[in-house]
Amino acid sequence: MTNPANPGDLAAWARELGFSVDLLALNRKGVVDPSQLAWFGGSIFRDILMSVVILAAAMATALLVKPWWRWLACIIEIALVSFFVVRGIDSVRDRLHPEVLHTDGKPVYSAGVRQSFWINIGAHDFPLAGSPRDEDRMRTLLDPQNTYRLYYLRHTGRPLTVEPIDAQP
Repeated sequence: MTNPANPGDLAAWARELGFSVDLLALNRKGVVDPSQLAWFGGSIFRDILMSVVILAAAMATALLVKPWWRWLACIIEIALVSFFVVRGIDSVRDRLHPEVLHTDGKPVYSAGVRQSFWINIGAHDFPLAGSPRDEDRMRTLLDPQNTYRLYYLRHTGRPLTVEPIDAQP
C-alpha cells in the first residue's frame, strides 16, 4: 500500500483501520456483525458504574453540604445520572435492534480531552481514543482532502466501518 490516504488495496487499508472488508460489506447492506457489538457489555457496565458513583456522591453531598447547596447539588447529580441512564438505554437499543446508518463527508479533526480526539464526517462527530501518534496515523489514513462514507450505529453513534467514496459534484 503506497498511499494509505487513497487506498488502492481496500482490504489492506481497512485492516489498518481495524476492520475487514467483509464487515464493510455487511454494513453497506445495513447489517451489523455480532463481533461489532462486542463492546456492549463493557459500555453497559461503565454506564451503570458511573450512575452508582454519582448517586453515592449525591447521598454524600446531601449529608455534608450546607442546606441551601443541597438542592443545586442534587439537581446537577440527577442530570448526570440521567445522562448515563440514557446512554445505557441507547446501548441496549443498539444491541437489541442494531441499525446501521451512514454519513458522507470529508473528515475534520479536533482535539479532545485525555488522550482522545474527534473526527467529524458529514454532520456527525465521533470520538476516537488514542495518542497524538494515533491521530497522525488517522490523518494519514483518512485524508481531510478525500471524501469518505462512515457507517455507524443508530442509537449510540458508535462508528463501525468507513470507506472512501468519489466526491460527487
